[in-house]
Amino acid sequence: MNSPAQAGTNTRYPYLVVRVFVAFYQRESISIFIGLPTVHIANRHCYVQHPTPFEADGTISPAGRALLIAGVQDAVRQLPFRMCIVWGPNSCTYVETDSIDESAHPPSGGSQQVALEFKAHHYSPSVLAADNQTPQGQ
Repeated sequence: MNSPAQAGTNTRYPYLVVRVFVAFYQRESISIFIGLPTVHIANRHCYVQHPTPFEADGTISPAGRALLIAGVQDAVRQLPFRMCIVWGPNSCTYVETDSIDESAHPPSGGSQQVALEFKAHHYSPSVLAADNQTPQGQ
């Protein structure tokens, strides 16, 4: 969803910043779908799917946000990259293997954007065990 402050720009929130290594970052857009809870983190194909992913104002719901954070943290634990979810111009969540930190200072993107392909990572809450689900309508 575009935030009202970003109307007319190409920035869509939320998006994921993948730290390839010091000062080299890759931005990944995140699609949001309605469906069984799942998060998929892959090169140029990231999404979160939740039964109620949106608030009435069009922003991501607290439950959708919590699911996305959990899925990104699971990916950080499995993949060799640090990641940050950017929710808006002054809101982000830095996700580490052992911590989650809210901040008003999203990463700048480093000195150079890179295009690195990385292995896909799929996360489904163990309660539903919805392995390899794809978004509805895909």
